[in-house]
Amino acid sequence: MSTDIREYKLSKELQHKICEYHGQFLPTVEIIAKMKEEHGITLSNTSVMFYKKNKKWKVLIDKAKDQYVSAIMEVPIAHKRVRLERYEKLYDTAKNLGKIESARAVLASAREELEGKNSINIQMNRIELISDDEINERLRRIKTELVTIPVESEEACLIESKATQ
Repeated sequence: MSTDIREYKLSKELQHKICEYHGQFLPTVEIIAKMKEEHGITLSNTSVMFYKKNKKWKVLIDKAKDQYVSAIMEVPIAHKRVRLERYEKLYDTAKNLGKIESARAVLASAREELEGKNSINIQMNRIELISDDEINERLRRIKTELVTIPVESEEACLIESKATQ
């Protein structure tokens, strides 16, 4: 049952639904599509924008925005563990399909997720707090340790080559 807004006065429930969609930052086109799909009502751009521009509905839209934004942790992918578990599944799939480059890319993404993009900067900030003599001593020890590590895997080669650069 498709009804044009000019022929049909929206119920309070549907008016609130439009405000809720605005509060979820949905574009007008998506609100129109959702209203047609979920309620069988055809709306015009003007009728949807009416709610966004009308002061009467602004309070309800702002409240919906606050609720929407504050519920960010309800989205599963907002949790680091969920993201890491999904990376694990992607890694297993890539590995089982023999797509080594894809598996490595997933591992790199998971490492970045766990350690963060700025982990090097954090380490650099820590090193800046020590004297030049301490830095040189640590560098000497690291180089000595790297020389004594047996190179048995590709990963160890990458670690060693990055440290000598």
